[in-house]
Amino acid sequence: MSKYVNIIAKDGCSEQINELWLHQFELPIIYTAELIQQQIEFVRGDPRQQYLASQLDTVEDWNRLVPVHAENCGQLFFLSEEYDEQYYRYREQVQWLLDHRLLFKSITGLQDAIDELDMDIDGDAIIDGRLVHVPVLTFEDLPKLPNSKIYQYVQRFDRPDLWQGYLNFKEHPTEESWYALRHMIMPRVDFLREKTVWATCEAFASRIDGKGFGLTGRYREGEFPTAFEIEKAFQETIKMADEQLNREDKQNVNASDNYEQEDTDSGLRLV
Repeated sequence: MSKYVNIIAKDGCSEQINELWLHQFELPIIYTAELIQQQIEFVRGDPRQQYLASQLDTVEDWNRLVPVHAENCGQLFFLSEEYDEQYYRYREQVQWLLDHRLLFKSITGLQDAIDELDMDIDGDAIIDGRLVHVPVLTFEDLPKLPNSKIYQYVQRFDRPDLWQGYLNFKEHPTEESWYALRHMIMPRVDFLREKTVWATCEAFASRIDGKGFGLTGRYREGEFPTAFEIEKAFQETIKMADEQLNREDKQNVNASDNYEQEDTDSGLRLV
């Protein structure tokens, strides 16, 4: 499953962070007003994104529509393949963030680096330059619904945060609970096809009414899906995840049968 370290620069430090970062790595890591304006111009010049272009005039528009990539924010995405070249590159990038922690307002998601990249970090977040331990959420802290397919799904992928976000929205469907839930990744075995709760709900709603809203989506400016739509989005993701697991199980069984047959054939030839 894909992992993210989310970062927010201290006021006035974004340009400095990018300048230092580019000495070692490709592409800036923090969205600045200048970079966002370049993105807006790119969107305006793309005939396939005219609806989005109509919503984007200023950096403030971008911050509102794409909050995860808002000004002074950034994301370090990594997918570890143990001990390959990219694995060590990810470790180097995370270590860079740690070494320059005083430039950041916050760095969160370090537990993923600890787990996936085997890094020894004395804390799972950095707040105002200090390593801190954020209380770890577990399923023991949350309501249990063992007969619920959604509960079984989030347990399978060890995502108590997703279960908590789902329950909070179901019990209190407000803009605040939607904002907390919408950027969470809905895990799948095929990590390259993972989507956020927001993107999954958008896709489900578009299939129902046939309307497309471009990259900005229909759920913006105080609008959010119903609890029914979110439940359906989960159900569709669960169905796809189950189908994929079943295919992999069949492939593993076939591979095992072929191996046993080859072993038997080898024995016959030896005789």
